[in-house]
Amino acid sequence: MTYFLWDNFRTLDKVPAARNTLAFGFLFIVALLVFTPMLPGELPAIAVQFIYSLVALQMAVTWQLRKDAITHSIRYCFQSNWRVLLFCIPFYFTWLGVCLLAAKIS
Repeated sequence: MTYFLWDNFRTLDKVPAARNTLAFGFLFIVALLVFTPMLPGELPAIAVQFIYSLVALQMAVTWQLRKDAITHSIRYCFQSNWRVLLFCIPFYFTWLGVCLLAAKIS
């Protein structure tokens, strides 16, 4: 999600927002690696992913173009679902590898 928020900000020529998205996205991912093992066992694993998704959705709705604005724009178009899938797969396996490595170290 961080990558696509960053890419959308770049497309919109919002360079400071793109830079902030990368910085805070990186910090959030590091915080997840550090603090996820400390979360209570009763907390469902999906809760962290759900909150992360809600934050990303709110950022997109607040600071990026809405669907109707993209539809009526001649300058912007929608991301291909295939592109999203092809970017998400390597990021997912990278995240999984880092999590496994962090679990093995601790």
